[in-house]
Formats: sequence, C-alpha cells, structure tokens
Amino acid sequence: MIWKRLSRKFLIEIFYKNMEQNIFQEFQYRLRKPWCWSFSLYFIFVIIILGGLGVIFSFITFIDIGIQDIITKEQYLCFRDDLKIIHISSNAATYAIATLAPAIISIILSLFQDDIKNKVSFAIILLVALLLSGFLLYHTITSNGISSLITAAISIIIALFFWIIANYENEYLNDAAFDKKIKDETNRKHGGNWDETK
Repeated sequence: MIWKRLSRKFLIEIFYKNMEQNIFQEFQYRLRKPWCWSFSLYFIFVIIILGGLGVIFSFITFIDIGIQDIITKEQYLCFRDDLKIIHISSNAATYAIATLAPAIISIILSLFQDDIKNKVSFAIILLVALLLSGFLLYHTITSNGISSLITAAISIIIALFFWIIANYENEYLNDAAFDKKIKDETNRKHGGNWDETK
C-alpha cells in the first residue's frame, strides 16, 4: 500500500515536472501571473482605452451617423456596407499591429535570456503569430463588410494576448515589485532602512 502511494506520488511529480516544460503551461502561467490592480488598470485604461481611441472614435462615429441616417432597414443595410466599416476595421488592424509589434520584439529579446523555458516552441509560435497577423491585416484591408471587422477583432485579440505574455513580469506595472525595487535602490544607495519608517 505504501509502495503504491509512493509510486503514484513519484509519477505525479514527474508528470507535473514535465508539464512545467510545456509551452502551454508557460503561456497559462504568464497569463495568470500579472493580474494585480496596477497591471489591470494599466491594461484597461492605457492599452485598451487610450491605445484604442482611434477605433473607439471611428466606431462611435459609425453609430452616430448610422442612427441619423437610418430611415428604413434597406438604407441601414446599404449603410453597413459603406466605407465606415472599412474605416473601423482598418483602424482596428492598425491598433492591433501597433500593440503586437512591441510585444513580439520584447519576447524575441527575452529569448536570449533565461526568462523563457521553451525557447524553440516560443519562437515557432511567434513566427506563426506574425504570419497570421500579416494575413489578417491583409484580409482586413482588402475585404469589405463584416468579414473585415471579424479579422480585425481576431487581430486585436492576438495582439492583446501577446502583450500580456510580453509584460507579465514588468515590475513597473506591479505595485509590490515596484515598491521593493525602490526600497532596494534606496538601501543600496543610501544605506538606510526603508522599513523602519512604517
């Protein structure tokens, strides 16, 4: 009985040790780790709202003009296929590329450090993401109507995913890590004990 428990425990440890080497486990860890108040506020207000102002304004303009111009359903359907959807989707695609590019560059630079465990898998997934984003950008620009909006939305989701992956350990977006960095620098430079003032 004891032997069975030990062997089962040993097998579970080996399984989880191998799971830690899995790229999807690393993605899951990087997606779960950064969510504190400072990271969440920065992500929502700076990356999504301020970064996406062009998309938001073009969408508001589309709705405003659409409400003013709607008289019949037929005119609404004609309006939907107008240049406004192309304008929104091209703004969304530009926002996605502007968000994705620095994230991928940051991940590529971290490939040369020990930060990423699954370097080869990460490189392959980055290449696939770049190719997919290029295809989605091309499709968004060349297509009309709802399909361009759908591809632009997929591009934004991919870009935000990789932005989180790239910035999961950004100490400037974590209150506790930033506070610790300030205290360590103060103690190193001035030799004082920051904690005594609390």
